[in-house]
Amino acid sequence: MGLNLSAKLSPYMTANAQTDMVANMPKTVTPVKDLLFPPAHQRQKTSPFVKISEVSAQTGAIPLNIRGTQSYAVGGNGSGNQLIEVQPVNPSNFCSAKEVNDLIALGDKESIQQFVQDQEQQLLDVVSNTTETLVRQALSGKISYPVFNGTNVDGKVEIKLGDLAVNDAVDISKADIAVLQNVFAGMYQKQAKTGGGVDIAFLIGTKVYSAILKIAIASGNLANVIMTPTSDGFKFLNQYHCISMPYTYVLPKEGSNEIPVIPENCIQTVDLANPGILFYAAVDDLKANLAPLPFFVKPVDSDDPSGIKFVGQSKPLPAMAMARMTRTTFKTA
Repeated sequence: MGLNLSAKLSPYMTANAQTDMVANMPKTVTPVKDLLFPPAHQRQKTSPFVKISEVSAQTGAIPLNIRGTQSYAVGGNGSGNQLIEVQPVNPSNFCSAKEVNDLIALGDKESIQQFVQDQEQQLLDVVSNTTETLVRQALSGKISYPVFNGTNVDGKVEIKLGDLAVNDAVDISKADIAVLQNVFAGMYQKQAKTGGGVDIAFLIGTKVYSAILKIAIASGNLANVIMTPTSDGFKFLNQYHCISMPYTYVLPKEGSNEIPVIPENCIQTVDLANPGILFYAAVDDLKANLAPLPFFVKPVDSDDPSGIKFVGQSKPLPAMAMARMTRTTFKTA
């Protein structure tokens, strides 16, 4: 192209500059990721691979690469010595040569900085939303996500993380508070037996949530005691941490089918102190020094059409601790 626009923008897009920029950007809303994988439960890898043994230490089971990933032996015959190749999230934005060159010609560094930040914000939103979708899907025990080859969907990455403990189904269609108390006590005890009993939370599907609310309202003046409001749900009888899970996810290029994170007639228990680990593998880019960054963007010159492409990359892998979770199905009507 001759203009070498990427070189002119590179000073604004070093790894350190991007880290500072991202820290000051408006945060994309990612409620399930934030609940289960706050910074203390994130781990950045210096490799593009994650050891199967590291994942199984979190999930409680050896993850199965069903399709779309490569597994590499690194010595020995045990599966714990194999590596999962984490697939990247690669969104991009294109800007015309005239738009970028006019901005550079003005020589206003603040305007250039803002332009770069706007591009990175758009790409960060895509990466954050994709990571949130992966985390939501991982609560099922399996990741099954479409892969793009640059033009269209080319199969899926599928990784089975493990199975959670399934409790006996419960009929609460005619239950009162006393029955509900026994049900929660039973779920709590079964969750504690998984080894995840430090900070137990009940992730509640929409129909079960409505059924519990109906029972509480029927109790009259005791309703606020039965369901004490919290920032993310309520405390049941001031003892059990209940979180409403109205969230769904839609897989790209698979229509508009909304899949509930927690089935509407289910409660899934989890230990928020031991939910697993959200791994970030090192990005495949020399300009990022192959660093384990949760997010990185680089400018790439384009000749046809003439301009510059901003290419983002992130390599998240939510290793959900399935062996430390339980699920109960309810009849509500």
